[in-house]
Amino acid sequence: MDIIHKVPGYDHIYAYKSFLDEFDRLFKNDKDSLKRYKKSLARRLAMLDTAGITCIDNERFEYIEQDIYSIRFPKSKKNPRFMFTFCLGENNVILLTAFLEQNPSDYESPKRTSRNRIVLIRREFDL
Repeated sequence: MDIIHKVPGYDHIYAYKSFLDEFDRLFKNDKDSLKRYKKSLARRLAMLDTAGITCIDNERFEYIEQDIYSIRFPKSKKNPRFMFTFCLGENNVILLTAFLEQNPSDYESPKRTSRNRIVLIRREFDL
């Protein structure tokens, strides 16, 4: 499992190998925001870990396109987004990429990155 790893503390949450570094880089100059968003992300991951795809109806999550979803912070100042997919059933989540949304076009590059990573994951695990 070189390209993904299990996120400690969760039963069904995995992350692409560079996800945590991408997350940290979003807030590299703002340690207070990094700490706050880590706590908020942990709460949302706990929801996904417990309820799987049924969480998608919540305002904290959004469907982006085929196999790609996003964890949202709708009222936050920095507006981070964390794209993920479900794999091997509706309960296993793989965190794909992290970015800050300032306008709708900010989704284009992360969507491409997410699609490419899904292909790599499927290839790696013969899915």
